[in-house]
Amino acid sequence: MKPEEALERAQRASFGEDLSGFVVEPTDRIPMEKLMEWAVIETDPALVRSTRRLGGPITWLKRALRHLLRQELGQAYAQQSRFNLIVATRLAVLEDRAEHDPPST
Repeated sequence: MKPEEALERAQRASFGEDLSGFVVEPTDRIPMEKLMEWAVIETDPALVRSTRRLGGPITWLKRALRHLLRQELGQAYAQQSRFNLIVATRLAVLEDRAEHDPPST
């Protein structure tokens, strides 16, 4: 999608707000090392908690469920991480090829 198309789409979805000063800024490319780091799924058990009032029992239940499902979750996370890394590696190969090989006409 081109920036002009994105602006037009945003204006249609803006519910009548004035977006005349809206600018779509180009972003820098994300380094491959960062993509590889993001490809691996890692969860932090310390982040499993409930923010509700009297959330202590809910937090305990969530952590107990996570503990009981650790093998299943670990296998699923490992499989998804492998897939993510394969895709990121393939992307790196394609980017290298595009940089080093001139386009054929």
